[in-house]
Amino acid sequence: MDPQSAVERLKELDREIRVLAHAQSVLNWDQETQMPESAVEERAEQISALEGIIHERMISSEIDELLSEAGAGDENPGGANTLASLDRAFLRQLHRQFKRHTKLPARLVTDIAMTASRAQSIWQSARANDDFDVFAPHLKRLVELRIESAELLGYEEHPYDALLDEFEPWATTGFVTEVFDDLRDSLVPLVKEIASTKQGKNPLDGRRFPRAGQEAFGRFVLDHMGYEFSRGRLDVSAHPFTDKLGRDDVRVTTRYNEELLNSSIFGTIHEGGHALYELGFPKSIKDTILGEGASMGIHESQSRLWENFIGRSLPFWRYFYPHLQRQFPEELADVSLDEYYRAVNRVEPTFIRV
Repeated sequence: MDPQSAVERLKELDREIRVLAHAQSVLNWDQETQMPESAVEERAEQISALEGIIHERMISSEIDELLSEAGAGDENPGGANTLASLDRAFLRQLHRQFKRHTKLPARLVTDIAMTASRAQSIWQSARANDDFDVFAPHLKRLVELRIESAELLGYEEHPYDALLDEFEPWATTGFVTEVFDDLRDSLVPLVKEIASTKQGKNPLDGRRFPRAGQEAFGRFVLDHMGYEFSRGRLDVSAHPFTDKLGRDDVRVTTRYNEELLNSSIFGTIHEGGHALYELGFPKSIKDTILGEGASMGIHESQSRLWENFIGRSLPFWRYFYPHLQRQFPEELADVSLDEYYRAVNRVEPTFIRV
């Protein structure tokens, strides 16, 4: 088989894997938003079974043979030089994932999926009841399984390097430590200086903002950001997240606290940024492994760009604040645009960013 024909067949196999992965995402999304409590055990079995099928598809002998026929190997993962640049990028990513999956036994892959699914539901309950002891054994088991994965995947300096590579390809713990150390030297004194400066009373403190109004405003903002509700949804979860359930189905969640208006607003904007990234892939790649996001760092750059650079800017609120006031006419009647703008840009130590 010539390299181009091999690539076309690999794209067919990859598409089947994408479809299975999106089906698994439907189960994950439902577990965090709609699933009844008693369904936890079978849901974990369902997710684990799908994860096992995806793993077996990824390490199939056919993919192995086709990668070779396309000229993709350890020394040249992009395949034959005669291929188009986009096809070579596809081969590099598929070869990379194939090599990672072949190092992990199906037993470990399904065990991680089963344990993580159970742990997710336990965490939600433990969080609601402020009971870490209930979650601790599940977390311990997950750490043990991840350590086993790291040993099988291999690393040169630190066990986490093998796991970090799943989220930020080719990054190492040492590199991230250098980046954070450099940032810490300048940011920690800056934050302390700002936090110690008298900022005045927060005009939003002590006010209640009904959930219905928060949800309506959140949908209004998402719509004006360019998020298409014909290709997604806004729902509620214990922690805001974005999940891709299909090439034209990217859903976001937020959470509401009637005493903390900014939590839902900026959580929604943040997740909207993630969703716009996922929905923005061109047709040429959105059905392939290349349409799954380059890295967690790139993903967060898109969400934080919207949340902080745009969402906390004065031009943003010049437009949106009158709409927010119309949603909460009594609650915000005596709060000016300038006061609100300062309130959403306060710097003060808190337990959680959102």
